[in-house]
Amino acid sequence: MNVSSEVLTPTGVVFNNTGTQMFISGDSGIFQYTLTTGFDIATATYDNKVFDTSSQDVDVQNVMFLPEDGTKMYMLGGSPDTIYQYSTNI
Repeated sequence: MNVSSEVLTPTGVVFNNTGTQMFISGDSGIFQYTLTTGFDIATATYDNKVFDTSSQDVDVQNVMFLPEDGTKMYMLGGSPDTIYQYSTNI
């Protein structure tokens, strides 16, 4: 799967619990994809949704979600070396 149209330097990937949503971190954002078959990246399409992190960090290293319900997103930034927490609408 080539994601270079969305992110030049991907640094992390995470899926929702069912594998039908995938989030790729890198550059200055977190990019959202939908998978028609859970965890099968060959079925992924870009949702044209990006969480722009450039005002907090321009070097996103990784992202993860609260495992229980996905209501919190955690981003590891590389510039500066900081962990950020966000509320989500998942």
